[in-house]
Amino acid sequence: MLRKALKHILVPGEDAFAPGTGTERTDWGAALFMVVIMLAVMAVFAQSFVTETSVDLLSARAERDKVKAQFLAYSAMEVTQLMLKVQSKYLDRLSSMGGGLMSSMDIEALTQMLMPAFFSSGGLVHQIAGGELKGLGLTEGYGTAGLIGMEREDGRVNLNCAQTVSDTDPRVQAIAKILMGMFSDRRYDDLFQRTLPDGDQITREDMVAQIIDYVDLDQSKFGAPGAPEDDRYAMYEEPYEPKNNLFDTVGELALVRGVDDFFMANFGRSFTVYGTCKINLCAVDEDDWELVAGLIIATAKDAGSPVLGDPVKLKQLVSTIMPQLKAICSSPQTFAQAVANPGFGAQAVGAMLGVDIEHTSDLGGDGVQDSEVQGVELDTSKLNQLIFSGPTRFYRIKVFGTVKQTRYEIDAVWDQKLISPSTGKVGGFVYWREE
Repeated sequence: MLRKALKHILVPGEDAFAPGTGTERTDWGAALFMVVIMLAVMAVFAQSFVTETSVDLLSARAERDKVKAQFLAYSAMEVTQLMLKVQSKYLDRLSSMGGGLMSSMDIEALTQMLMPAFFSSGGLVHQIAGGELKGLGLTEGYGTAGLIGMEREDGRVNLNCAQTVSDTDPRVQAIAKILMGMFSDRRYDDLFQRTLPDGDQITREDMVAQIIDYVDLDQSKFGAPGAPEDDRYAMYEEPYEPKNNLFDTVGELALVRGVDDFFMANFGRSFTVYGTCKINLCAVDEDDWELVAGLIIATAKDAGSPVLGDPVKLKQLVSTIMPQLKAICSSPQTFAQAVANPGFGAQAVGAMLGVDIEHTSDLGGDGVQDSEVQGVELDTSKLNQLIFSGPTRFYRIKVFGTVKQTRYEIDAVWDQKLISPSTGKVGGFVYWREE
């Protein structure tokens, strides 16, 4: 029947609809219907094949772009490593010899400046250079890479220094002083008077104890010998126990009772899990005024100073100190002198730049001359217990690689003094994450 229908459809001169018996016409109609059905099924299969092939092609292209972006990110990390080697081999040595402006050069800014030479289009690089430079720049449309950020971990409070077996350990005492100093600013009164999800409030002293108890090795509450640690973790809907071990990341701090988004928004950038138990003053981020304010409160000779009790005056003092930090971080004594006499900063900056500044300016940008900002006298013996000055050892590096719509990022921590056991080379990664 199908052959008969095809014969009438495909053979010239034959009339598929010529007069005939009703049965023959019915057979032809059924055959034609079957042909149409078969063609429809074949069209569906063909369309399915085309769709599947297109999806596979798009997936292959996406995977290709991902691999390209991944290796671009690797390349950006290699360039950053090169700059850190320059920092370690030349700039840090220059700093130890009193190298002035060059020793205080921002390696992040320098790396950001050099990235386009490697990862912009080759045509742009050649145009900027005024000629062809082989080996620099990327092929047009290949993609790009760059540095998202580079942060100095040494200039933060190392939470892991709380891992001790005694509350009298100098390391835990130091971190307790810094934390209490940071929390004592009156601007945080509302933060430490809010009601927690468990229905209770938490004081500044309790917050310090909660952080330390989560890490330390004993089972007694910090600052209260004989009293047990907080057992409310076991009462949560999903109960757990304090870690009583080192933090792997700062993110784990969110497990500590009293730590929430409000707390992290105010203090999160001041914490780390790398470095020594003292803060490298020269590595403190210039935007981390909360940490510097905490240092001033923790080491002030007079805890009743009117500046410490006035959030406006304290912020004014810290805002004046922060722009000077690179010039006054060489020693605790220099820092203490600048805090006691904020106008001192202009002379310090002038000495670093090698120029004379006859009068102080408004480094704080608050409309008040630095000489008019009220200072605070610091106890240098206390200060020496909490800070030191020197080259940065730990850097958190974030780089990216981008190809079309695909972006690949790497978040890593680099240790300038880590020695490879296999090669003996100095410098290596202690943390690495790709996404």
